[in-house]
Amino acid sequence: MKFEQKTAFIIYFSIIALVMIVPGGRAGLFDRDLEFLQVRAPTIDSGPIRSVAVVVTNLANRNQGMAASLELSLSERLVDSDFFKLFDRANLDKITQEQGFSGSQLADPSTAVRIGQIAGVEGLIVGSINSIDSNSETRKYKSSDGGTVYKTYINFTVNAGFKLINVETGKVLAVETETAKTQFEEGTKTDDEACTICINRIKSSFACKIAPYYIRQEVHFITKDDLKKYKKCTRDKLKEAYNYMKNDLAEMAVDACRELTKEYPGCPSAHHNLGVALFVSGKYDEGLSEVKTAIKLNPKDKIPPKTLKNLRIWKEHIDTLNAMKREKGIEV
Repeated sequence: MKFEQKTAFIIYFSIIALVMIVPGGRAGLFDRDLEFLQVRAPTIDSGPIRSVAVVVTNLANRNQGMAASLELSLSERLVDSDFFKLFDRANLDKITQEQGFSGSQLADPSTAVRIGQIAGVEGLIVGSINSIDSNSETRKYKSSDGGTVYKTYINFTVNAGFKLINVETGKVLAVETETAKTQFEEGTKTDDEACTICINRIKSSFACKIAPYYIRQEVHFITKDDLKKYKKCTRDKLKEAYNYMKNDLAEMAVDACRELTKEYPGCPSAHHNLGVALFVSGKYDEGLSEVKTAIKLNPKDKIPPKTLKNLRIWKEHIDTLNAMKREKGIEV
């Protein structure tokens, strides 16, 4: 595959459910879903910015260690993405002190830009934990002996903001606000534990907006053709191709499916599976073309259109991400 399969942050997502009967006459019992890591491009366009420094301050009057925790976890996430090069915070602090500023002044964008220019970084991600709030609520339950039990729950909320700044121009490229909540029974978690849960959610949400990430998504693979005249003669080869795909042998699956399409050019499932195998092996346009052929051969089958939609979305993200990488000078 032409893109890296990073697993730092994976959202588990499935668009095709295994069902017994699929509209169009296909029996889902004879089909299989293959799970792939599909890339998703960030929604924030950071342009040519490659080297960044991350600075997070805590403006709330509690849980003061959470700013450092958010800064560290976000920095690690960005490094794992291979999308940015991170400027060491210790060196940034050293430059800040040499210029006569305090660490807290980095929360001011104009000061951060000045320090960033001296440090030689291209971009700054300036974050702040704006508020950390909690409140309690009591709920009444019936006990097993018919009595009444009261339980108190704590609602915990953290709000944070982020700015992406182009150091060269001083322009703010993006402003994002993130809010995370958690609830727990009183006494089961400390404030710091609850805050950490929220901080991790905020980090994950913002990181997906500024750096690429991967979702685990299913793509249908047909192991028994829907058309009666192809059911028996293609079944073994279709299953063979499925086993290749399941074991991450997409090229061998391509060969198996190509043999089928040559021997049975009118078999829609052979073209569908060849399209999936080609796409996963990095031959995107050829793969999409084969799935389209499957649709033409059996318009009643509902599976190929779903596959085509899935692969097109995947391809759009690949193209968008590759364009972003080229702008940053990252080899594609």
